[in-house]
Amino acid sequence: MEPRSAYKSVWTALSTTNKQAITYVIGDVDAAAIYEAAQQTKHWLNVSVGIRPNDVVLEIGCGIGRVGQVLAPLCKQWIGCDVSPNMLKHAQERLAAFDNVRFVEISGYDLRPIEDASIDLVYCTVVFMHLDEWERYNYILEAWRVLRPGGRIFIDNFNLCS
Repeated sequence: MEPRSAYKSVWTALSTTNKQAITYVIGDVDAAAIYEAAQQTKHWLNVSVGIRPNDVVLEIGCGIGRVGQVLAPLCKQWIGCDVSPNMLKHAQERLAAFDNVRFVEISGYDLRPIEDASIDLVYCTVVFMHLDEWERYNYILEAWRVLRPGGRIFIDNFNLCS
């Protein structure tokens, strides 16, 4: 069994089919539940950091593109980053109707493919719980690196102790 920190191989193995990817991202749910969960994230982004029409928005750990589907219509460009090429494939299928989306495969430890000071909003939703402490810290540092001056960041997570 691979260690949990082998993010790329673990998440790629967990997402060979779209149904499998959905199950590991959000559970055994239907399209309406996926959409409703995305709407909730959009709400919290709007009330905390805002989503502006001219924003370049980057999601760390985009998975199946659940949130990107509701954010892409609201921003200039939406960039989905994920460690799993399978997840990115599923996200591309979900967001095929949008011409302002881009997908970037990342290492699982940083945002290296993303240019310095090129992003207005970085967000990450329910991903950090899967990462070791130092990887979470490094993603925060990387978010600051890719953010433009005045850029915003939003990170949420489950309380694993509750």
